[in-house]
Amino acid sequence: MPLALSVAALGVAVLPVPAATVERLYSAGLYRALQPRLTSLSNQVPFSLLDAALVVVLALSAALVARDVTRLHSAWRATRQAALRTIT
Repeated sequence: MPLALSVAALGVAVLPVPAATVERLYSAGLYRALQPRLTSLSNQVPFSLLDAALVVVLALSAALVARDVTRLHSAWRATRQAALRTIT
């Protein structure tokens, strides 16, 4: 499954998408639906939600690396595992 997702992501990244399609799906569709809701939500908290999400992602990443170091008993293996997790 992760390999299939990686191949699909690579295909989407490499294949060109017509500008009209992007405009129709994103600007007039997805963004138009999400923007008011996200703005309303973010205005209700006294901090940046993106900053909070970044802190959570970094903390989870550090916890996973620490787990890898203790389970794999090798800094090299833990580094390799973290790199693979980041790429995929």
